[in-house]
Amino acid sequence: MYQERIYAGSFTGDLYCFNAATGDVLWKYRTNGPISGSPVVINNVVYVSSLKGRTYALAPRTGKLLWSFRRGAYAAVVSDRRRLYLVGYSRIFALAPRLRG
Repeated sequence: MYQERIYAGSFTGDLYCFNAATGDVLWKYRTNGPISGSPVVINNVVYVSSLKGRTYALAPRTGKLLWSFRRGAYAAVVSDRRRLYLVGYSRIFALAPRLRG
């Protein structure tokens, strides 16, 4: 299960997925710049934004890129039950996340 994993971004632009019990790195994904805010997992998708203004959606088990969006920076991705919210460059974006099985 994904609760046994920890996701953490770095200023080097790497997003890491760690095994919560052992601390082993399970996968790493390189973004286009330093990670801003904390990654979040919503509906089986890991979301993270970089300070260079791009938001990434990744598969939590493999780190495979599902999609990216050319906006979002400065804050962690947040959501309610209906929308994914991104903040960046004096704008707020509300996206409808796709559900994954």
